[in-house]
Amino acid sequence: MGRPLDVDLRRRVVGAVEDGLSTGHAAERFSVSKAAVGAWVRLKRTTGDVLPKPHGSGFGSVLDPHEAFILGLI
Repeated sequence: MGRPLDVDLRRRVVGAVEDGLSTGHAAERFSVSKAAVGAWVRLKRTTGDVLPKPHGSGFGSVLDPHEAFILGLI
């Protein structure tokens, strides 16, 4: 999975749709997929903004609890 597109681009695309441009025309105008435009519009409706969700679990490695054992093997 790649990096999320720029938040500024997301806001401009959603703004264009809110100003009356169809999702298809907005996708063509900003060179993004129609599915992305629809997802961003839905995200804006539900959360109030188009910020991407954070990536990763943020909990570290599944091997962290076994650090001492692994280092002992080495």
